[in-house]
Amino acid sequence: VDAAESLYLQLADSYENNKAKALTVLKCLPPHLLGLNNPNRVKEILHEATQLIRSNKPSSCGTAGYLFKLLLTAPASPWALADQLGLKTTDPTKVKFHAVVYIRDLLMRQLKVGQADLLHAAAFEPMYGALHVIRSIYGELEPGEIDAGWVELTKDLVDVGYDVWKVVSPVVASDSPEGHLPMDTDSEGVKKLQKVVDQSLAAKKVTSQMNMKDSVIKCKILDPFNASEAFPDEIAEDILDDLVSECMGKNSEEKSVNEDLNKEESPDEGIETEEYFEHDLSENGIVKAKEVSSQMLLLCAWRSVKELSLLLGDLCNAKLNSLLSTDQILNIASFLMDLLAQTKHRGAFEQAYLAFTQLCSCLWTSSRAALHSHPSQLLMQLLDSITASKSGAAAKKRSSASASGLCATRRSAGVPFIVQAIVSTDPDPNNAVFKSAMDQLINLAMNKTCDEEMRVHAMNILRALFRDTRLGDCVAGYVERGVQVSITGFKARSWAERNAATLLFSALITRIFGVKREKDSDELSAKNCLTSRVFFHRYPSLHGFLLKCLEECVSTDREVTAGTLELFPMLYPLLLLLSRLFPAPSESLDNPHKLSVFLPLVEQCAKSPVLAIRKLTAKALVALLDSHKTEEFGDKLVTQIQSEKLNSNHLHGILLQLHQLKKGQPALTIANSGLIQKLLVDTICELISAQYLDLLLLEETFEKEVSDELESCLTSKLFDSEQCHILASSIWGPLFMQKCGELLTKLALASSDSGILLKLFIHPELEVRLQCLQMYLAHSLESGNKEEELISKDDAFNIILCEQDERCLAILLKICLNMDKQAFKLPDASYILSLIQVKQSDDVVSSALLLSTSILSSLEPSET
Repeated sequence: VDAAESLYLQLADSYENNKAKALTVLKCLPPHLLGLNNPNRVKEILHEATQLIRSNKPSSCGTAGYLFKLLLTAPASPWALADQLGLKTTDPTKVKFHAVVYIRDLLMRQLKVGQADLLHAAAFEPMYGALHVIRSIYGELEPGEIDAGWVELTKDLVDVGYDVWKVVSPVVASDSPEGHLPMDTDSEGVKKLQKVVDQSLAAKKVTSQMNMKDSVIKCKILDPFNASEAFPDEIAEDILDDLVSECMGKNSEEKSVNEDLNKEESPDEGIETEEYFEHDLSENGIVKAKEVSSQMLLLCAWRSVKELSLLLGDLCNAKLNSLLSTDQILNIASFLMDLLAQTKHRGAFEQAYLAFTQLCSCLWTSSRAALHSHPSQLLMQLLDSITASKSGAAAKKRSSASASGLCATRRSAGVPFIVQAIVSTDPDPNNAVFKSAMDQLINLAMNKTCDEEMRVHAMNILRALFRDTRLGDCVAGYVERGVQVSITGFKARSWAERNAATLLFSALITRIFGVKREKDSDELSAKNCLTSRVFFHRYPSLHGFLLKCLEECVSTDREVTAGTLELFPMLYPLLLLLSRLFPAPSESLDNPHKLSVFLPLVEQCAKSPVLAIRKLTAKALVALLDSHKTEEFGDKLVTQIQSEKLNSNHLHGILLQLHQLKKGQPALTIANSGLIQKLLVDTICELISAQYLDLLLLEETFEKEVSDELESCLTSKLFDSEQCHILASSIWGPLFMQKCGELLTKLALASSDSGILLKLFIHPELEVRLQCLQMYLAHSLESGNKEEELISKDDAFNIILCEQDERCLAILLKICLNMDKQAFKLPDASYILSLIQVKQSDDVVSSALLLSTSILSSLEPSET
């Protein structure tokens, strides 16, 4: 018996697998162990499950579903259900039927409350629990059990489901479902709003503990809290009164149950007559009430849509579709399509998509001609809706979806899912429906004469289709045109169309080159690249298209108004695509699609005033170069910097190219007096100087003269107070100082110059200190020689006393942790431990504990 009780309690577990396994074992046990042959015990479980259905806690409906599955096997269930339904006789073979009728009646009462006041229903009578349990019972139904009664009941349930949608659709179909609150903002509306919120917080919802010996609800306060912070004063007083009454032995459950029954009988009357609540009508109180109530409302609405969609999808599967007539199935298909087209909440339309996919799969494989051809008709209807077609044929379609009803924001919401569900379930090996849809969508996306919203819908649908793994090779033949659509979309005047083009381009890049393998966004794995020969063999028309687009972007024939900045958003996808291509070994042999023709055009992009374009240009240019020409090209760039007078953007673009080349060609010489003079001393652009310093950091060693010149130049800029003040107030000044600190640290570590290191560790610029300390810590850990540390224990402690930033402090403690512990004394450990009491950073506290522990363990017993 105890084991059975434990398994029974597992039906309320938070893990679905545990619930399912517990139910499987419970069905195998003798009914008397759980009292399932006792009508009174079954009534208790039925009441418990009913209260869970009415709970506004989402996990409760799952537990209720498992309880009803258990009740279906109980010998006493027919009598308990018959008693609840007022039947004089009962039939044990109709226990499932009676269970659905019982919940159907409950759902209709909840629906009536929702029609009167949806907010009240969300708090006290949410409909998704009943829909979930009905779906669970239908899942237990076998085809042999279906009769005329089931057919009539199913028809009734479908109609009730449509009414549920009418009640919750204003929320999930709202332009902003997350904050939707269908109430007036006057004082009466606010009072009603707060009353529902207060009642929902104060209501004694039955949260079953599933204890067969003791049905008392038990609560435990795990952490002390101030009740007034969570509840209004009146609610806090009610809670305290209930606790006092319980401690004194008074029975408050009867009063609570009576109040709940009264509310169930007349929910509207209860709201109107209970005027003794003192409502907080302040601005803060109204905002809090709206936040809580809008969340409850949205939860009730989207979960009701979810359960309704899944229920309709289950009814249309091959196992249960004998419950529905052809007209009912067609109406359900049109209903789900309208639901997907109108719903804005992602959770709602994602679940509706699952149901619609299941429905389309059944329609395609149906032997009934009216059903088999219906998916293609739905697809044509949707495309007509997107293009706002008013043809007579379209007007005769069943759905009421129209162009104005489709959501142009939220990536077209559920519209792409409709197309995705229809074309991905088509069993036709020729994919005629898919091909027709792709042609229409691509033509629509490239049609610049049509409405902007149509092109946005078309690109969002194409994105979903290119991302669908089930379509596989079917979409491969449309990648070329898809790339052309997406890149051309970057030229659009509206942000919505450019955003849709960006998302489509991202999906295509993943489809062409695979999922990104490197975590670092700046690094690109060779597995995510293709040779030019392979790429243009697969997509030959893209060679001419990309070349034409590049020429258009870098053309100098356009008239530009003086003082205006002309941007070319199309450059970004072009360069991003080219950066993933590299020359094939047989690039020059019988190759009509050579990469070399892009080089002159890409070089001109280095002059772009947009920083992101210059960075992409550097990556693309290096990728396009033949490996045996990179050194020659690098020397050419260095000579160009020294001999030509370049504008700042072009100079910075060339430095970015040299940085990419240096990674693959370490022998490239980029450190000489001429470059140092031009890029560090003479230039007034800190970004150019910082980029050159970043380039110098790639050098392994420097000649003595170059090293001395660099150190002299950088120390004069970094340690001069006037220079530091000027740099700190400029845009790129902090970046320049950080790079100066990095290079000086590298030079100081190479020459073992502790003086410069100490100056860097106390530099007023935080980024300088932080970067230099990290470099020194890495060097210290790598060398592993604790006896030859450049920084002594006393120097480190002096810096710790002055350091205010906790990130730097944590690194200093780690540096000390790597020092020889013989230099530390007991007072040092005491000081380190004192940091724990005044510092909040976990990194500082953990480092301090490690260091103090290490010091204390190294001391002699006499010293402690």
